Amino acid sequence: MGSQESKGGYRVLEVLEGSPAHEAALQLFTDFIISVNGTVLQHSEMPFQEIIRRNSNCKITLEVFNIISKETREVKLTPKEWGGEGVLGVSLRFEELQEALDQIMHVTYVQPGSPAELSGIMPQEDYILGSFDFFMKDVDELLIFASCHEQVKLCLYSQKSKQARQVILKGGGNSLGIEVGTGALHTL
Repeated sequence: MGSQESKGGYRVLEVLEGSPAHEAALQLFTDFIISVNGTVLQHSEMPFQEIIRRNSNCKITLEVFNIISKETREVKLTPKEWGGEGVLGVSLRFEELQEALDQIMHVTYVQPGSPAELSGIMPQEDYILGSFDFFMKDVDELLIFASCHEQVKLCLYSQKSKQARQVILKGGGNSLGIEVGTGALHTL
């Protein structure tokens, strides 16, 4: 896994179709942008948005860490007006990589008829990567959030399809109908 896990980066929460980020194949929720043109973002004196703005219409190199493959790759793209929101076409959130790895939860059981089953969550196949709505450290934080909100947007990774996807989990109750496992026996 290397030293990448001790760093932070901007997690890719959304990639808009047709955007520079989409063309560069940035991956939903599994990719973290950790540097731009060699400038490590965690320790940068200049905010990420400012770096991107200063490089508008110029090719840039992103160092991207993927939490599934646990590999770093270089991604080249050009921030530009493309007909959609932003010059990259992404939504991002800064997170520590180790915390993101630690929060992955393996869905081990889905109760029939539960909000989890109704949202399409598959036991033994799906992993909860996190929430689009908030940063959660464990299933207890998910349950607390869900009990106070009508819905929670989660990003799941399917071990079967090898793809990340968004699901809407109906909240508002005290049970979501899932059991999860964490730790060494439940890693991807």
